[in-house]
Amino acid sequence: MHNTSAATVKTIPAHLKFENIAVGSNINLTLTSGDVGWSIGPDVPYSVGLNLNIEDKMLRCIASLEVNYSVLAITTVSPTNQQGLVSFSLSLFLQVTNNATSLKGHATLNEEATIYPDINGVTESSWLNGVFEATWPLSEERRRRS
Repeated sequence: MHNTSAATVKTIPAHLKFENIAVGSNINLTLTSGDVGWSIGPDVPYSVGLNLNIEDKMLRCIASLEVNYSVLAITTVSPTNQQGLVSFSLSLFLQVTNNATSLKGHATLNEEATIYPDINGVTESSWLNGVFEATWPLSEERRRRS
C-alpha cells in the first residue's frame, strides 16, 4: 500500500474498456499523479475487488494481470495461442488522496488499441498509446470539507 499517513484517502471505482488489443501485448498504464494510484478495492468484507470481463467468452486472452499503486500491467496471450485483436473490460479502483479530482499517466499500447475509461461514473475521452488524463468532480460533501 502507498504511504498516505497524513492524507485523506478515498477509493473510487474505475471501469476500463480495452478494444483492439493485440495478442502478445504488454500493456502498461502508469500513473504519474502521486496522489492517485491503482487499487483492487477498499479493505472491507463487501469490496467487489477486481472484475475482468472478456467479450468473447470462448477466448482466453489474458496471460497475466498485475496491479500496484502506480502501474496496471496486463499481458495478453502469445500469438501462437491466438491471432488478431481482442477486447475486454476491467473494473477495479483508484486510491485517491488529498481530494484529488484528476489523474495523469502514460499508456503503453499497440497502435490500434483504445481504452475507454469510466472513472467514478464519469466517462472520459478515450486513451491511446501515450499520455492520458482523466478528471472527476468533487462530491458535495468533499467540497464542503475542502
